[in-house]
Amino acid sequence: ARTYCTCSLLHKKTIDAVISSDPSCIVKLTKSMQQALSLPAFNRWDDIASRLDRMYPDLEEIWYNFVSHNMEVDMEGPGSGNVLSWTSFQALMGEIHIPDFDQKLMWVILDEDELGVITFPNFVHVTFRGTKDELAERIAREIPPTPTAIRGSSRKG
Repeated sequence: ARTYCTCSLLHKKTIDAVISSDPSCIVKLTKSMQQALSLPAFNRWDDIASRLDRMYPDLEEIWYNFVSHNMEVDMEGPGSGNVLSWTSFQALMGEIHIPDFDQKLMWVILDEDELGVITFPNFVHVTFRGTKDELAERIAREIPPTPTAIRGSSRKG
């Protein structure tokens, strides 16, 4: 009943504003909607990995364009400082034309701790099913962050 009331009474803009101000709430809200309505994601991780490989053949491009500017995010423990925020994840998924609700469903899988951020290595591990883990770890460990990290792109398409 709570999910129905939240989803039916609030406009999408309002829900998006709440999520924007507290990205950690997206997991709870999306899980609740998914369970109440039995909603599956339209896209699968294999499809997302394939689209990312076509648009960003080099993982470093994803790091520079969507991760390195999040270095100010305060996160403790392994992987702290090399995070992909909800906003950056949305931008990345938008680049490869993943629908908004699928983005939320995918985020639920990634943000297990409900922090509103995920580590770059965890994102790569889930998305590419472990095939690029070493490279993601190296990038996160060795490439220094810069506030103006966006650089020329070798994107295809």
